[in-house]
Order: sequence, then C-alpha cells, then structure tokens
Amino acid sequence: FVLCTGVFLLLSGCPSSSDDNDTARSEALQNVKQLALACHLYAQENDGMLPTTMTELQPYANEIHNLDAYELVATGKLKEIEDNEASSTTVLLRQKALLPDGQQAVAFVDGHASLVLAKQAE
Repeated sequence: FVLCTGVFLLLSGCPSSSDDNDTARSEALQNVKQLALACHLYAQENDGMLPTTMTELQPYANEIHNLDAYELVATGKLKEIEDNEASSTTVLLRQKALLPDGQQAVAFVDGHASLVLAKQAE
C-alpha cells in the first residue's frame, strides 16, 4: 500500500499533457500578440508598410527568439488593409506549426489574437 501511495504521489505531481497543451496555447497566443504589435510598430516607422519578412521584425520583437516559427500573411500598407477590409478578420501573421489539437495561433490586422483551426488561418 505504501508503494502505491508513493507512486500516486509521484504521478500526481507531474504536469499533465493537458497542462502542457494549455501552456503551448498560451505561449503561442502571447507570441503572435507581440509580433502583431511589432508589425504595427514597423509600419509606423516605414511609411505605413508592413514588413515583408520576419527578419525585418527582429528589432521590434526582441523577446521572440524563433521568428522562423511564424509567417507573415498580410502585405502592403497597413492603413489600406484596415480601410478596405475587415481588419478583425484579416490574418496578419500566424504560427507555422500546429498546436497538439490541430489549431494555430494567429494575429489579425486589428491586433487581436486567437487560436483557430489551421484552414481558418489562411
């Protein structure tokens, strides 16, 4: 009985895969939010133009260590995209890898971020 109790205590102290998935989702959302802000800062300093590569965001997104894990979707002048399309539904950038549940973290032109199914991230 003591052995079983010890095993139970060991197992109960380990993080579950659900906790890991929650952490992955939270980190992905935080990163795309920071990158969306970086895109807006970049546009402010570059005549309203969005960056064309993730490398251009490096000075604005110092805390994101793996920019290759994300990709830009929207291009052109930020103001024109905001004026001509619904910026709350236009994807600005997305995480390349799928999360364990088949979702991707995306940021929209208006700056909000969400987890969506991969096919919705295009």
